[in-house]
Amino acid sequence: MDINSTSAATLLEKVALLEQKIASIENQQNNYWLLSSAFSIFFMQAGFLLLEAGSVMSKNVKSIMMKNLLDTFGGGLAWYICGFYVYMYFADQNAPPFAPIPIVEKSQKDLIYNMFIQSFTFANCASTIASGGSASRMKSMGHLSLVLFLTAYVYPVFAHWLWATNGWLHQLGAIDFAGGSSVHMLGGIAALIGAISVGPRHGRFIKTIQGTLKVREIKGHNAVLIMTGTSILWYGWFSFNGGSSGYDNKYQSILRSTASLNTLIGGCAGGVTVHIVNIIKNRNQKIDYSEDDDKRRQVYQPYEFNDLALGILGGLVTVTPCGPFIPVWAAILSSFVGVSFGAWVSEKMVQLGIDDPVDAFATHVPPAIVGILAIGLFATKESLIQYGIPTCIDEANCSYGVLLGGGWQLLGAQCLLLLICIVWSSQSYIFLAIYKRFGNDPENPPCGFKSCLYRFTKQEEKVGLDLSFYDGYAYPEIQVPEDLVLASGVKNVKRIIFPGSLSNRNSSKLEMNGANNSEKKKVDFRDTVLELPRIDLTLGGKYFIRIANSGDVEKIFEIVNASYEVEKDENSEFKFKSMDYFQHTDEVKNIIKNNNGSTLIIAIDTDTLKIVGCIGLTKELVATNNKKKKKKSDKNAMVVKISPFATSVQEQNKGIGKKLIEYAITFCRKDEISILKAWVINWRTDLFEIYKKLGFVATKTTKKYIAKTDDDKIKEGTYLQLFQLNIPAADST
Repeated sequence: MDINSTSAATLLEKVALLEQKIASIENQQNNYWLLSSAFSIFFMQAGFLLLEAGSVMSKNVKSIMMKNLLDTFGGGLAWYICGFYVYMYFADQNAPPFAPIPIVEKSQKDLIYNMFIQSFTFANCASTIASGGSASRMKSMGHLSLVLFLTAYVYPVFAHWLWATNGWLHQLGAIDFAGGSSVHMLGGIAALIGAISVGPRHGRFIKTIQGTLKVREIKGHNAVLIMTGTSILWYGWFSFNGGSSGYDNKYQSILRSTASLNTLIGGCAGGVTVHIVNIIKNRNQKIDYSEDDDKRRQVYQPYEFNDLALGILGGLVTVTPCGPFIPVWAAILSSFVGVSFGAWVSEKMVQLGIDDPVDAFATHVPPAIVGILAIGLFATKESLIQYGIPTCIDEANCSYGVLLGGGWQLLGAQCLLLLICIVWSSQSYIFLAIYKRFGNDPENPPCGFKSCLYRFTKQEEKVGLDLSFYDGYAYPEIQVPEDLVLASGVKNVKRIIFPGSLSNRNSSKLEMNGANNSEKKKVDFRDTVLELPRIDLTLGGKYFIRIANSGDVEKIFEIVNASYEVEKDENSEFKFKSMDYFQHTDEVKNIIKNNNGSTLIIAIDTDTLKIVGCIGLTKELVATNNKKKKKKSDKNAMVVKISPFATSVQEQNKGIGKKLIEYAITFCRKDEISILKAWVINWRTDLFEIYKKLGFVATKTTKKYIAKTDDDKIKEGTYLQLFQLNIPAADST
């Protein structure tokens, strides 16, 4: 009897030890699953970075990458300081004392640390989505402030309501498996608010004088980056959806497998949807009738390749909230509806004048709405019982998909979830309005900054944010304008003199050390140092004049066109275009090459080395009533016509035009030409006064000129007025 009792006790001890080992192994497996899922979700940041970098212009790549890095930098600290605690214990009366990472027993530390890492990856995705809507316009401090606000307050409070066992949305029976509302809707709505608050990119929308809206397509510069980023996001999405089941139990593996399957199918369905839509558009061909019937050609709607990425992501977002709860056929149907809804919303946003460079709102919010409603329509009873919600505890007491016979209660809870998410997310509008109020005043920037902290200027956007703020473009092959290189790329440094340095620029060449002086190899390190030529600029004062060359084309094109713009506001298109308005840079190149007998002169600021003005001089024969034509060799029968004549908008009224005219007079005297003339369009009365100040006289000579508005309507009563300057001989001045 004693032997049997001893054997039974030993057996029980071994069973207990075995159970402990099994529990320990299960705990390790669960920790491994949770951490590996968190690591894969965190890797999605690389996907976001590549996707958004490819979706913007090449001159803004560093700027968008900085934005994505700030999402992680700022969000990680905000989540550690208070976000995680709010997420875990918001409004919990039994919460432990406040600490960045709540103080728990030693045996639970691994659990709390793992939960911190995994929950942060979800919060990080939400803030990344939110900051995408204002990309290429909002400054880094604005991005960072929005990230801190979302990660420390908006996201953790809503996530607690939704997923905590005592959260009131959870108690009402609202379901969102992996964050369709808390991550995608919350981030997408904040992105929409940011896009509206900061305004569109300069030149994205053009408002005509008739009140109509024209849209300028600004497409992403690199399809390879876009599709690579999309593929990385798709990979991470398996952990985003499958890993949301958390620690394993007897049902979690089934939910995880179903969610992963629908993640695959949802992405596929979204991609196929966009592909079919593009193919249908491509079939809508039309005939382009040119003046020459032999050159008739068929014009096809272009296949929007980058839209494939938005289709895939839209399908993935659709199945995020409903992945483990709906059948595969329902996931396909929901993805089709979600992606189509997102495409429609994207088109309407453009019509409303809202500029979202990466389509953050259209890609995340409409599909998430469809996915959340799909739970109320298609959720199966078995999956909800396995998941465990207060409104579905057993077969007899369960509210599931209304189309499967489960009643309307679950669909009503999902509609309430959508409403609460929209209202709660709208706090971003109040936050950005306050930030904009104090950070967008260039006259009185806060905290001693020299410029506003909200949006980049028009000029900064034009040259590219990378060149303006991030030490140059991301792609070395992008040519930096010469004037910007000379003005901002050269810095003064305090020289440190040491043996072998360039301490004496006029000394003989340095020699390498060696035993035999006759065999020393001479090395001139000064050959690697650029020496600027010494030019006597005293004759030109602040500006000096030279003949333009091929490297000046872009700047001349910009100055001339800008000086002849007549704008209603900064976002409007030109009312009319002057006769001197260049249509293409090739026109400038032809003048410089003297293909039409013209000479182009430029004025350069000696302080900044920037081109600040230009004048075109063209020799013309004087019209005569005699039947005998004047010979080209008869210099007295020639005049010089001015076209174009422009100064930089920022440098006007500083005497640049006078310098250019003085050069033009010298130009005429060399060839004994005594008349300098300029044709001015009659409605540019502002130019009349300018020419009179420069010594020109308005003549009675006019000629007809046809000026058209942008809708091809002729502006009646338009003509050209001749202004003339009689050049005295050199000895009479």
